[in-house]
Amino acid sequence: MKYRKLDGDENKQKSYSYEPGDLETVVTDHGLDVAFRIKVIADLLECPLCKGFFRNATTIKECLHTFCNVCIINYIESGKESCPKCGEYMGVYPTEGLVFDRTIQNITDKIFPQFRILENQLKKEFNIKYNIDNNNNNNNIDILNPNLYSKICRSSIYNPKLTPINANNEFYNKILDLILNSDDKDKLEEMKLSLNISIRLFIEPIDKTLPNLIKPYILVAPQITIQHLQNYLLYKFPDISEIPQILLEGVVLPKNHSIEFICRSKRIELCNIINLKYRFN
Repeated sequence: MKYRKLDGDENKQKSYSYEPGDLETVVTDHGLDVAFRIKVIADLLECPLCKGFFRNATTIKECLHTFCNVCIINYIESGKESCPKCGEYMGVYPTEGLVFDRTIQNITDKIFPQFRILENQLKKEFNIKYNIDNNNNNNNIDILNPNLYSKICRSSIYNPKLTPINANNEFYNKILDLILNSDDKDKLEEMKLSLNISIRLFIEPIDKTLPNLIKPYILVAPQITIQHLQNYLLYKFPDISEIPQILLEGVVLPKNHSIEFICRSKRIELCNIINLKYRFN
């Protein structure tokens, strides 16, 4: 018996040859018996990078392709900016476009529980060998690969969220330092790159009864969120205790959305000046 599956990347068919005993049956939490072919499921739960089963499955938001967390982080740390599966551009800050895929990981652990048991056993042996307290471990860090620890800690996933003031100060200090020490061409090119990846905002009140910013034009990094802008307004208007709302084209923007995400979802060119309005509840 054979089952043919179309591979979209290679535009050709894969053939699976089944042997006796290949049919697996799993009992769900609701008491249902689910039968499936192991070879088909194994192919669907395989990481395209390491060719092994998903471990801490992580999905790219832009294209919804899934990889092992360690594999995709190493891939990004190597300087790649596009999805290794389809080539989709992952943005200026690719690590911010990654999300843990609990559904895929739960399916993998449910069908192949022996690998999770083996992993837990290896972790336990590792902790005992290096006298590591289990209660202090970060579950998101792969302790089986110590060399990866320093890399991940330097990535934006584990960096604390910057306040808008600190983020802007860091950005402008970097530009100012490059201008003052622009003896060689490399530093000038770095300065141009920093300017190119910034986004220009024009922030004004929704009506004339609200206070105006002295400098409504600001230059921010793409990862700045709406919550950062809210904190920025609260800093500029200390006498106002109400939380401000940021609007674009009359629509209130969620506080956890970044400026880059908003521009891409609204199909706004990043080089344009984004006109935002604010009001206080």
